[in-house]
Amino acid sequence: MPVIVQVYDSRIAAAFQPGGMVFGEMRSMSRQNRTIAKANAPVRTGRVRDSIESDVQPSGVFSTTYRVGVGEDYAPFVLGGTSGPITAKRGPRLMMRPAPYSHLPVNPSPGSGGRWPFKSVRGQAANDFLTESLRATFALRGLV
Repeated sequence: MPVIVQVYDSRIAAAFQPGGMVFGEMRSMSRQNRTIAKANAPVRTGRVRDSIESDVQPSGVFSTTYRVGVGEDYAPFVLGGTSGPITAKRGPRLMMRPAPYSHLPVNPSPGSGGRWPFKSVRGQAANDFLTESLRATFALRGLV
């Protein structure tokens, strides 16, 4: 006796659309990924952490995509690091801001504006907390 299987493409496709089972699971995963990224983001001023957002979109008939990203302009330098030495482009010295933007106290010298002059500074090590948050999300869900 033959077995007949009917596949309803429209019902499968509906799972990938907003309100569907796959879309809902992707939304849950993106939120978990965003939460982990915010917990692991480096914090000096909180601007990088506070700009982390996630989004879920249907990306085809049978696919859904989620994105977790950082909205600050300088985020690529946090994630990928910088190479040193970094020198001044305008003027003879870099004027470094005090805490919370650096480890420096306020400069008490008159006319300094609280900033410290440096000839150069070394680069910043990469902190790819977004990739690490994705790995953690996958691990928590048993996907690795």
